[in-house]
Amino acid sequence: SAVETLTGGTGNDVITLYSTDISSVNTIRVSGIETLVSGSGSDSITLGDSGNTMTLKYSGIYATGQPRDTLTGGSGIDNITLINDKTSKGTNTLFVSSGIEKLTGFIGSFETVTLGDDGNIMSISQIDSLIGGSGTDNITLSTTSGESFKVWISDIESVTGGAGNDSIKLMTATPNLKIISDIEKIQGSDGADNITLGDGGNKISVSSIETLTGGTGNDFVTLLDMVSNTITVSNVETLQGGIGNDVVTLGDGGNTITVYYVETLKGGTGTDKVTLGNLGYTITVSNIETMTGGTGNDVITCGEGVGEVSGGLGTDTINLSSQTDDVTRVVFSTVYDGAAAGARTGYDTVNGFTSGKDKIVFTGNLNTLLDRNADSAAAVVSRSANAINVATDEVCLVTSTTLTKAGLTSFNFSDVISAIGTLKNSSASISLVVALVTKDQNTGLYVVTDTNGDSTVANDEIRLLGIVDHTLAVEDFVFG
Repeated sequence: SAVETLTGGTGNDVITLYSTDISSVNTIRVSGIETLVSGSGSDSITLGDSGNTMTLKYSGIYATGQPRDTLTGGSGIDNITLINDKTSKGTNTLFVSSGIEKLTGFIGSFETVTLGDDGNIMSISQIDSLIGGSGTDNITLSTTSGESFKVWISDIESVTGGAGNDSIKLMTATPNLKIISDIEKIQGSDGADNITLGDGGNKISVSSIETLTGGTGNDFVTLLDMVSNTITVSNVETLQGGIGNDVVTLGDGGNTITVYYVETLKGGTGTDKVTLGNLGYTITVSNIETMTGGTGNDVITCGEGVGEVSGGLGTDTINLSSQTDDVTRVVFSTVYDGAAAGARTGYDTVNGFTSGKDKIVFTGNLNTLLDRNADSAAAVVSRSANAINVATDEVCLVTSTTLTKAGLTSFNFSDVISAIGTLKNSSASISLVVALVTKDQNTGLYVVTDTNGDSTVANDEIRLLGIVDHTLAVEDFVFG
């Protein structure tokens, strides 16, 4: 004690600071010391400017409310390792004023480190709790491949993970934390947490986070909460929900995102384009400009403000909004969006369609197949049986006074073939859409291709795209 400056020699120097009791304080500047044993009081230690690699050894076990040491680095590179010389592991508390580049905790003790207000750039390992100051604190987690590291943080501005499996728990509400990269898991606090991911792409699991913004790379985010998640995300490319009921809001400015296992999705003020994963999902969406299903069997329920919806591949159910001012375009882009040729299963079901407001839209490869004169306008006509003109018609609306909804999927499509009748001016492999309206106010949508040009429709020349629970009219069909 009572020494202000201490410089070590070329050998391995071990220095112990003497304290008479817990109220004793040592204030010392050290350089070139390999091991420094702190006293039982709150010691203030400043490192010299030439860079230091030192072990700071606690001679006492500090509990909550007891004194803590203060450590200030010099202008060089300071690498500090904390250890506890007690066989019973305790809680070590340290205040790092500034200037420490690397800090390693003691496995078995609970290390709580508080940073000063001048801002810190620090690499840490095996530190259990890290509390930032009022300055800008940029922290790197120093882990190697296969190593797991979990740290509790508060008031830290940015964190970069290491090569291992890095996990962060937020102690207090964090309004502005940036995850630079390589953090595998983050758990929010009980308050409102706002997390930004760094550029270059991230794969991260989150829970109890209220707002998450992706970087410029390809970000894959998984929601972990077992019960439910309520989160706003922006600029995230892939989002996977958890086991519970997930409610996700897309941030303003527009998003292009693929989602899995999300139950409720709400768009922002920009243009949002959403695609479902390929395992088949049930989701309710609102204020989404473009909603596209995956290859599985999806159930998509549209709330207000859904512009376009497509089931994609698979046997999909699309439930449209009941809002009177909502106009939704139900999109079919390939012949594979419905059932296979001749199959009576695998088609889409569209519920809640309002004629004169909502639209059936043919786009992509299906548009190219149907729009034979390439004028981008659907040639939609009303026809009776035996009157469909293959040479001119692109979409035909046929109303039957005898056909029922059950007949739309009759065996070998016998009822459908009867309602269509013989084709006029047919040519081999020319395709058109036939919309059959039943007497019980349902409409079946079929792609009919007379493959051999014999003017007779066979079972395997019919693909059922979908069944709409409404009587459709000529003006309900468009190319787009």
